Amino acid sequence: MVSSRSLVIDASVLQSAGGMDRPDEGSKRCSIYLDAVANHDHRAALTKEIEAEWNRHRTRFSSRWLRLMTTRSRIARLENVKDDDLRAQVQNMHESIGDVHLIEAAIHADRIVSSCDNTARRRYARVSGVISDIASIMWTNPSEEEDGGANWIALGAPFEDARTLANAPQTRVE
Repeated sequence: MVSSRSLVIDASVLQSAGGMDRPDEGSKRCSIYLDAVANHDHRAALTKEIEAEWNRHRTRFSSRWLRLMTTRSRIARLENVKDDDLRAQVQNMHESIGDVHLIEAAIHADRIVSSCDNTARRRYARVSGVISDIASIMWTNPSEEEDGGANWIALGAPFEDARTLANAPQTRVE
């Protein structure tokens, strides 16, 4: 039995997903990923901040996907996830708190972030050694072929240590 998971999906995935008629392979992979989320009974974890980003960056494909997920009652609305202590810890490590709302939501969902933003992934990987609360968050980039995101989703998004922020590349990107 494949388990259902609550996933935090960044607006970058919705913006990249343009359907299978797009020539860009990353766009196709994001579309396949979103289809896998919908077709394998997963839920999208949504805060007001994430929803606002989604509304600014949707494509026709992702708008249809969101309507489908809403119709199937597969949107998990999260309230009161802002964590001032987490934000302060990240800032104390001289890192930007951009996209920290994804981390905050993941802590309150099933600890999975789907995002095309590898810079943010590296940023949080660097601080995961000090901020233990985020070390076990899994981060997947559906636009990258080597990530295998859609296949992983189809398997139920099982815990994989290699996907955690604690094990993600930490190279500084300027």
